[in-house]
Amino acid sequence: MDIAIGADVLGENGKLGTVHRLIVDARSNAVTDIVVKHGFLWGNERVVPLGHVRAADAQGVRLDLDEAGFKAMNGFAPEHYHAPDPNYIGPPGFDNRSFLLTEMSAGLSGAGAGTAYSSPPMGYPGGQETSPDLTQRPVIEPGTDVLDAAGEKVGEVEEYAVNGDSGTPERLVLRKGFIFHHDTAVPISWIGELSDKGVSLNVGREQVEALVAGEKQRNSA
Repeated sequence: MDIAIGADVLGENGKLGTVHRLIVDARSNAVTDIVVKHGFLWGNERVVPLGHVRAADAQGVRLDLDEAGFKAMNGFAPEHYHAPDPNYIGPPGFDNRSFLLTEMSAGLSGAGAGTAYSSPPMGYPGGQETSPDLTQRPVIEPGTDVLDAAGEKVGEVEEYAVNGDSGTPERLVLRKGFIFHHDTAVPISWIGELSDKGVSLNVGREQVEALVAGEKQRNSA
């Protein structure tokens, strides 16, 4: 049961939208929620926990929600799914860790569409680490950077699919180039970490380039 970005999302009474993004737990690298885009033109986006996925097949991702239940899901707000600014330091006596955990918890558990965090009180620039791993909720979508083991960009996400039960990756397709781009399936074992920076691989640029070159050669044969 694979859930892929771009797949139709079906409720109990018909189509609800399409999978637009995937939200990841940075501690486990597993997807915990899907972001469903619905409506016309630019549309709206709602966050649906993976637990509501009943099945996934050739027709799409099937949820255990009707239209009313789907509309009750939280709206997607990008600012809720990035690690807090590591350069933020509060005023003297301010508990950075407590503030970040409280704000993130409030945003993820009860925020509806359009809800935002309160402004940090009297922020001061600095380099103190204030971002515990448990607050990180990276978002994977088409165009997300793919990095090699050295942290250098080697391409972008073209396709990303996960197991519907565990949220673990099942397929990653790397896009290289702009106008004359080439798409290459990347071994799942190469995925090292998912973070705000993108999809980090555990192999070097040379291995990625060799994989892409080999794919091009096979396609031209």
